[in-house]
Amino acid sequence: MPAPPYAGAWPEFFDEKNFPFAWPDTERYIQNAEGSISDAVIRTVFGWRPDWVTPLAEKGTPAADAAISASLWHPAASRGAFAGTLSNLRTPLGYINITAGRGGLAWVWA
Repeated sequence: MPAPPYAGAWPEFFDEKNFPFAWPDTERYIQNAEGSISDAVIRTVFGWRPDWVTPLAEKGTPAADAAISASLWHPAASRGAFAGTLSNLRTPLGYINITAGRGGLAWVWA
């Protein structure tokens, strides 16, 4: 990791385990306002932060269920007064629906 005051273009990715050794290219154009709004909602409100290394497993098996559950960021944390469902989120293991609300996060296979 570069010494301060370096600020990477994608700092949110560096807190994840199994991050590849190669850094993202910080010289590319980073004004992605349209994508950053949906990324913020999906990664923060609905907690979808999958690991870079996803195990291969069949949809509906205990291994796949564990991998999806492990990909949720702070699943027990309340999302306050917000209540909503993110439907048909495409994952390497299949489509899922994530529901966020006062009780945290819950997911089911879509």
